[in-house]
Amino acid sequence: LTIPSSVRTGKTYSMTTRVSNIGRLEAPSSELRLYLSSNRTIEPELDRLLVKRKIGRIGAGKAQNLNLKVKIPAKTRLGKYYLAAQIKYTGDAIESNTENNEKFAPKRISVKK
Repeated sequence: LTIPSSVRTGKTYSMTTRVSNIGRLEAPSSELRLYLSSNRTIEPELDRLLVKRKIGRIGAGKAQNLNLKVKIPAKTRLGKYYLAAQIKYTGDAIESNTENNEKFAPKRISVKK
């Protein structure tokens, strides 16, 4: 997840992320969700959803780079946040490990006015 160190409310930024399928089978279509979170736990009912992006199937052992346009909502509270990416499958997917469907940027991002 490549992000700026600070952002301003109401502005749009370019960010990139890489989605990898580390499994032995093709991953079905899914959706990438990008959140601003006050902690290192994604809580959809509390965290600010920034982006939803459909992703096609990804072959076993393959990866896909995504360029994202991310708008920071004008009413976002100022402060430091974790930027979190989450993969949600859009259909019925059987996974042996769901612990690898979330990733946090290594540093917090500062939201300014």
